Amino acid sequence: MPRKPAEETPEQREKRLARQRAYEARRRERDPEGFKAAQLAAAKKWRENNPEKRKEATKKWREANRDRFNEARRQWRSRNVVRALFLEARSRAKARGVEFSISIDDIPPMGDACPLLGHPFPAPEERRTPYSPSLDRIDASKGYVKGNVWIVGYRANLIKNDGTAEEHEMIAKAMRQRLSVA
Repeated sequence: MPRKPAEETPEQREKRLARQRAYEARRRERDPEGFKAAQLAAAKKWRENNPEKRKEATKKWREANRDRFNEARRQWRSRNVVRALFLEARSRAKARGVEFSISIDDIPPMGDACPLLGHPFPAPEERRTPYSPSLDRIDASKGYVKGNVWIVGYRANLIKNDGTAEEHEMIAKAMRQRLSVA
């Protein structure tokens, strides 16, 4: 793409852009696939060479198209539940400095219900609820490592948060005793 001259009048700019559009139209007509490949390659090169401009343009677009962006994200998440859980967990691990060495293939199948509380997971199209699936570390002292993750309901994950199995058993025993007295 030719560089814009430092000083040009609006008329000169219009003529230059018209010539450029005509040139691109001829190229597109002659070799549509080659033109598309060249455009994609040029766009990729620009993104690699201008990461800050790309980040700013993306941020500006998202702000201007917030509803459209959020709806697209919701639709993607409903089609890719496990991948979304994986990416969210990776982001949390990075922010908290927790080890993250799993791949998406290391996550066991989700199933239809929470293995801890037994409630069914809601349909992926629904907004998040306490019963939505959540990627959990079985042993909270370890990171997201192979064999230490499973998918449970969000509520179960919150309850389990940082307690040990023994602590949970003590709480359950005390609650049973208290409820039987009442």
